[in-house]
Amino acid sequence: SSGINAEWPLRPGDMFCYLNPEFSETHPAIEARLPGHEVNVWPEEEEHPGFREYCEEYYRNMYYVTAALLKGFALALGKDECFFEECFKKEDTLSSVVLIRYPYLDSYPPVIKAKDGTELGYGAHQDVDLIVVLAQTAVQNLQADTDTGFRDVPPSDQHFLVNVGTYMDYLTHGEYRAVWHRVKHVNKERLSIPFFVNLGYSDAVVPFYPGPIVKHNRTPHAPLKYGDYLKNGLVELITSNGQR
Repeated sequence: SSGINAEWPLRPGDMFCYLNPEFSETHPAIEARLPGHEVNVWPEEEEHPGFREYCEEYYRNMYYVTAALLKGFALALGKDECFFEECFKKEDTLSSVVLIRYPYLDSYPPVIKAKDGTELGYGAHQDVDLIVVLAQTAVQNLQADTDTGFRDVPPSDQHFLVNVGTYMDYLTHGEYRAVWHRVKHVNKERLSIPFFVNLGYSDAVVPFYPGPIVKHNRTPHAPLKYGDYLKNGLVELITSNGQR
């Protein structure tokens, strides 16, 4: 749902989610009615001039930023820098942007509490994607699970925060681990803009053990088609944490 109408009552969080701007009515995946593909629905231009143009430009810029990041991931994993290119194409990626505004509220609705007593805006979870590239305001809210429990992740409004999703974890057999994390309840005005990085619906990267080729008795994971992974993973995430 869009939170850009100033006349609407304030809620604990308003969001506007959009998918690949390359998805048009004539896109092959749209014509084939493949799951996870939709043509974006935008507010009227007269009411919100420039909004669609800005959002689509942001998406395309984030695609190129991510493509560069994935070259670094590939090299660090002992692969050629172009390793992810075949499965991360601008015209087919299922990546999404979510614009989230958390307002300050004089009277806040009840929030959930973790077992350690921490008030939460969203419970512990792993991200269902390849990676996430997050832009946010400088209000501390994220916590990551560590060997000594959940710890605050320092915020920054000058940098992107990059988090590993469960597909990257699966591909690399845990070399890049999808960290369990949660969002603390913070009653302050703040923004969170994640770019959820996803491959194409029919893509399937062959899992591997990073590093030099060595003889071992470990059996690699089977290739997992990205569309199936994303559908099942999102259902599990929504079931465990609710659609908030």
